[in-house]
Amino acid sequence: MFIEVIPTGAAIGAEIRGVNLAHPLDDATFAKVEEAYNTYGVIFFRNQRLTPPQQVALQCGAAHGPFPLQQGRVPRASVDNAGIWL
Repeated sequence: MFIEVIPTGAAIGAEIRGVNLAHPLDDATFAKVEEAYNTYGVIFFRNQRLTPPQQVALQCGAAHGPFPLQQGRVPRASVDNAGIWL
């Protein structure tokens, strides 16, 4: 699977493409996502179609385990009006 990390061009943030959050992440994918989070502070996964239980599993770390919190960073998630994770 090809994973693309695209910086937003703002002070923080990057979009991650090529990751389907509806399925458990393998170790290599998780490491790439974690690296992007640690580098950019905010990461976006657009057009994810997750069921409510999948959203809960992702927030609780069941997809691979919770992302480690860094001092001063609070993980956030966003869902658009159609219930699609942004």
